Amino acid sequence: CVVVLFVAEREGQSLPGTRIHAALRAQKLVPTPEKIYQRGSGDDVSFSIASLVKPGALDPADAGRFASPGLTLYLTVPGPQDPVAALEDLFITSDRLAGALDADVFDQARQPLTAADRRRARLLRARPAADGRCRIRRAAEGIAGARIG
Repeated sequence: CVVVLFVAEREGQSLPGTRIHAALRAQKLVPTPEKIYQRGSGDDVSFSIASLVKPGALDPADAGRFASPGLTLYLTVPGPQDPVAALEDLFITSDRLAGALDADVFDQARQPLTAADRRRARLLRARPAADGRCRIRRAAEGIAGARIG
């Protein structure tokens, strides 16, 4: 399953590519030959980031000629990292990118990701459901909760 967050400009305007790439580099994210950015490399990728503009390319060579209303951050669960640590890293990175870009963080339903969502997520872990969607389940109790993907 895939956990998706969006970092988007508050007024719906486009962000200059130079600002986007600078913010991504500041978070030590790595550009790939596929023209996306990732946390990690090779078989140790925690999550990936693409532009909101299809096809999602974030080519550093085009930074001066590129603009986008925001970014898509996506984490595949299960993955090579502990899912709780990877989800926490995804939240921290999305917050930092939003701050650097004067943007906001949204969930997969494109609703603002609230402080309550974040607190709850820190107590929960993502588990793929039989239908392939990510559902949040209480780590200790195994009780199904809110869906995040």
